[in-house]
Amino acid sequence: MLLASAPAPKKPVSTDDKVLRAFEESADPIGLEILYVHKDQIAATTGTSDGTLSNALTRLCKTGKIHRQMIDGKEVRGYYGIGPAPPRRMTDHAPPHREGHRPSSRRAVPHR
Repeated sequence: MLLASAPAPKKPVSTDDKVLRAFEESADPIGLEILYVHKDQIAATTGTSDGTLSNALTRLCKTGKIHRQMIDGKEVRGYYGIGPAPPRRMTDHAPPHREGHRPSSRRAVPHR
């Protein structure tokens, strides 16, 4: 005689999984373009609190599942894209400095 056991309780979906699902729902269907989503939109879609969401975003960035948007070599605050960061293009960083030359923090004044 076999005893029927109750099904195991369903494990709640983690915040990381909710965030990844939100990215998949907003991703380019063909996968040619990275669509960046603001943190507030992710919070609204997932229904998670700010602190929990921030921790999840940090974990997912460290594992390469998502990345922060970069423009001109600087992170755009609060915008994330799915997958690892795309390779840097030559226009994404500042031009190299001459050897032995330190950039000045003062603004250049035109000569008169």
